[in-house]
Amino acid sequence: MELLLDNLRNAFFKGKHGKTRDIALPDKHLLIQVVATLSVAVLAGRAAFAYSIESVAIALITVLLMRSKANIYTLPFILIGMLSVRGTSYAYLGDLAAFFVCAVLFLLPVVRKFPLTLRALAASAAMVSVKVLYYLWAGLLFLYDGMTMAVDLLILLAFIYVFWLFFHVLSKGIDAGRNSLETVMVFSIIVLLSVGGLAVMQISSVSVLHVIAFLIALAIGYGMGPAEGGLVGIICGFLIMLMTYDTPALAGILGSCGAISGLFRGKHRLVVGICYVGLALAFGMLKGFPELYISIYAPVAAAAIFVLVPRRIMDQFVKLLSLLRQDDNYYELMAKRKVKEQVKEYADLFERLALCSGSVAADGYHPARDVMTQQFKGMAKSLNKIATDLSTEHQPLRVMKKRYDLQIATATYAKEGKISGDSCLCTPIDNVNFLIALSDGMGQGLRAAEESNLTVNTLYNLMKAGFEVELALRMINSILLLKSKEEIFSTVDMGFINLCTGRARIFKIGAAASFIKRGGSVKIVKMSALPLGIIERIPVESIAIQLKKGDVLVMVSDGITEAERGSEGLEWVRNAIIEIRSKDPQTIADLLINKAVQKYGLREKDDMTVIVAIVQ
Repeated sequence: MELLLDNLRNAFFKGKHGKTRDIALPDKHLLIQVVATLSVAVLAGRAAFAYSIESVAIALITVLLMRSKANIYTLPFILIGMLSVRGTSYAYLGDLAAFFVCAVLFLLPVVRKFPLTLRALAASAAMVSVKVLYYLWAGLLFLYDGMTMAVDLLILLAFIYVFWLFFHVLSKGIDAGRNSLETVMVFSIIVLLSVGGLAVMQISSVSVLHVIAFLIALAIGYGMGPAEGGLVGIICGFLIMLMTYDTPALAGILGSCGAISGLFRGKHRLVVGICYVGLALAFGMLKGFPELYISIYAPVAAAAIFVLVPRRIMDQFVKLLSLLRQDDNYYELMAKRKVKEQVKEYADLFERLALCSGSVAADGYHPARDVMTQQFKGMAKSLNKIATDLSTEHQPLRVMKKRYDLQIATATYAKEGKISGDSCLCTPIDNVNFLIALSDGMGQGLRAAEESNLTVNTLYNLMKAGFEVELALRMINSILLLKSKEEIFSTVDMGFINLCTGRARIFKIGAAASFIKRGGSVKIVKMSALPLGIIERIPVESIAIQLKKGDVLVMVSDGITEAERGSEGLEWVRNAIIEIRSKDPQTIADLLINKAVQKYGLREKDDMTVIVAIVQ
């Protein structure tokens, strides 16, 4: 403010020796401050509470003269506002006299050194003294009773704080140490006070003051949350009650509506607006409480404005609230939105490529083309999942905790001490899911080991990348078909276990049966399917099982079940598991290998692998 007045002085008066001082052009921020200050000065001068309490102007001049004596230039504008509503109150002259006394008081050098608290007390004493003298002179002292005086003082003190914080933020910006809700409430009060200062206008059957109040509660709740929206709604309702003698129930209605808009924060604005209007009108349906009925026009008009506001403006509003809260929500939202759009474009591209590469040529099926098609499909599904996760705000009512754990052990036997053709993998996929995979390559030795190792490692890498199990198995099948002109195949025995729920999905592609021991009984899990790498398009099916604590899951290769000739291969394994009383998974696995070797006797033995997982 001093800079603006200094420029004006330099424009009309010359300095020493007839030279003019350099004039610094006010910047954009300063001009905004001046315009905002003058607008608030005029409208605050017009504002009145309970039709006769006009202490807002006194609060404003108290704060302005405390900030700088140069703010005396706002005095005529406040007077213009007060004079524009003259004759509307019997206490008009008393308020005007109190305003002048306070203005002169705060220009005194001694008083100008007072802090805000002492200035507020001085303004209170001056206002009450002048008004009492005026009412005595006018013979209306009976109208200025103790209750009226108390309300007058409360409004004065409250608005001294409101104006002090408003101009502090306006001149110095947002203070990182200040409560964001406090700042939002102050600016909401200033907006509502300014609208009230224009006079309580009615456009047909719609109250502008009510529309603005409903819009403020809706926007703050949507931008900050239910607590902030509810509190701002209550404040707005309380102000309207004081300015227009409206029903006190309006504060509760606005508070509830602001809270409900916060509950739907992040949802589509049309959904928020419908729920907001529905709650506002639902209060009027309560029989026996006519004071809860409000006109339908105000909430509907506020919701319509809220829904029709351009997205760019709403994003700027969210940015402003994020700056007030001193957080990174806005920047995180913008980054997520850009990443989501780009990921979605990539997903659409991969889906189109999958359609192009998956078209059947005249010469029939090609494994290479199928591998490429499955890769494109997997990438498209993974990217779509990422885009969905980016657009979803995960706020679970209760954080899922791991209720189960797995104690795992493995045991292997290679034919005649050579390299085993079986490969296994036991590893977590993420924080919740655990993968147990066993693959038996064709034949024995190094070649079988390479094929089975390729199968389990590729399966793990694809699932870790986000591919679905079915899609990953089909891709591995195409890879095995493509890898060599010779016949190459491998089995897959896989368990996919959720450690939070205990749910397990068992996949078997040409694999031997698995066993689940619960208490003293053993259940056999088996499925009929050809191994990977034999036919072009394999069916992928799974069995869902609910595991419990204490269950023992045993997965074996066909070398174990074939230790007993004929149809008794499964039964001997089942009986062996029942007979083993140990609770140590390594002991169980080693004992099964030893018993299988004994069963073979002098016959040629196959590669054997046992995986034991105990649920804890």
